[in-house]
Amino acid sequence: MKKLLLLFAGAALLAASGLRAEATPAAAAPFLGTWRCAETTMQFTVGLVNGVISFQAVDTADGEKFEIKNVQLKDGVLSVTQRMPSTNRTTQAKYRSTGKDTLEERSTGDWEGTLLWHRKN
Repeated sequence: MKKLLLLFAGAALLAASGLRAEATPAAAAPFLGTWRCAETTMQFTVGLVNGVISFQAVDTADGEKFEIKNVQLKDGVLSVTQRMPSTNRTTQAKYRSTGKDTLEERSTGDWEGTLLWHRKN
């Protein structure tokens, strides 16, 4: 029982930190997996464990990890703030499902634009 309580306490702490957010499996399903885009070397992975959604991103060209915060899933939109430490470039990205294996990203901040992402097989 103590392990179960610690697990839930840990998930709540991560959600509160902004790195992860609570989500139902049905709401998270369109976003789960690893995603690539032909127009960038960034790759990101969305996961769900015990009702907590996580977002991790890396630049596949050099392995540098993005700093992620403000993760939210609301009304079918996954929102995150992404910062590349080496350049200090920060974007606020909103991802929306546009098909079974595609997401559309609309970003503002140091980079503004729209990208189409494909789920990696």
